This record gives sequence, structure tokens and C-alpha cells, in this order.
Amino acid sequence: MLGMRKREICDKFIGVAVFALPPRETSKRYGGETWELARLWVDDSVPQNAETWLISRAVRYIKHNFIQVKALVSYADPAANHVGTIYKAANWISDGRTDQERKTPRFDYVCAITGKHYSRRSHVPEGGCVLRVPRVSKHRFVYRL
Repeated sequence: MLGMRKREICDKFIGVAVFALPPRETSKRYGGETWELARLWVDDSVPQNAETWLISRAVRYIKHNFIQVKALVSYADPAANHVGTIYKAANWISDGRTDQERKTPRFDYVCAITGKHYSRRSHVPEGGCVLRVPRVSKHRFVYRL
């Protein structure tokens, strides 16, 4: 996890990038150890381009301190109106969309009462009334180190 702080006068975090290990197929896809940019948050008070700046700092840190990592991957969710602008600005390469190669579509489950989304039927509380909703394919971006 790499954080960004307001100058040195404040201890409040104003941005965080969290990397995680993706499913093992991801490392196979990119030919070596791959990390996923799992979460990115920057406070709204920060000037424009802060997300791209934070990502570039995180990439530089990983390059110099974790030489076994060969690639980074992240996703932009069109359901949240994200198209990957920050990744494009940080020189990540568009690598298609998730589920492109699938022969059958994936579904999420939505509780008809609360509207809460679940990625697996087994996560739905007992007795919950659910609707199957086709999963939105996300934009995939890769940065090779």
C-alpha cells in the first residue's frame, strides 16, 4: 500500500493505492508475477491529475523495490462510469475487456428488496429474493515493468 500525505504539516491521508495478488491466471497471461491495482482512492480536495501522479509514484516504487514483479494490471468499471482515463494518462496499455474469451456470460445477483449486489449466489443471505443480472465487462489495463 502506498499513501500520499498533504505536505508534511498534516497526518491525514489524501490518497491511497492498494496492490493485491490477482488470480493466478493473470500471472500466466502476462508471463510472470503480476500484481493488481486493487483499490485507488484520492480525496476530492486534491487537484486534478492526482490519481495519475499517485499511480506513477506507486509504479516507480514497485519497479525499484520488487524486481520480481513483471507486470501490473488494473480494471476500469463502465458500470461506475469509468473508462480508464487515469491509466491511459499514466501510460498503461489497454488490454481489452474482461470476459472477452468466455463462451457463457457471467452474472451478479441483486437482492430485490435491498438492491445489494452479490458476485456469487452463495453470498446471498438465506431466504433472500434475488435477480440474476448480466455482469458488465470491465476495461483491462496493463503496465509492464
